[in-house]
Amino acid sequence: SHSGQIWDHMRGWWERRDDPNVLWLFFEDLAEDLPRSVARIAAWLGVTCDAALLARVCTLSSFDFMSAEANAHHFDDHFVRGHVGPKMGLPLGLKSTVSKVRAGGGKTGSRAALPAAVTALLDGKWAAQLAP
Repeated sequence: SHSGQIWDHMRGWWERRDDPNVLWLFFEDLAEDLPRSVARIAAWLGVTCDAALLARVCTLSSFDFMSAEANAHHFDDHFVRGHVGPKMGLPLGLKSTVSKVRAGGGKTGSRAALPAAVTALLDGKWAAQLAP
């Protein structure tokens, strides 16, 4: 990749984890309890978040809202693709067929579905690049 390896990216953010301007979030936490996560984000930002605002943010952050036809264009990659695509030699108007938002909480598979060789490779990279 021209922008480095994912391991460098993860290590760089791990090194910044205690910075006051960095808040670590995990998709799994958002999916498990969105209101709790939104309240945590609001508190970190110093935003007063009453019950009405919390409910509104959770509604606007939901899969149903983001995947609705009327709203989907707000959450696709059209802006980035329009600027980066031509530099990559991609045809104009090329549509992405992969959605970032998935019904069922983003579950597209499981670690068990990965071939053993891939799992071993990832575990080895993790140990070599990120393990303490």
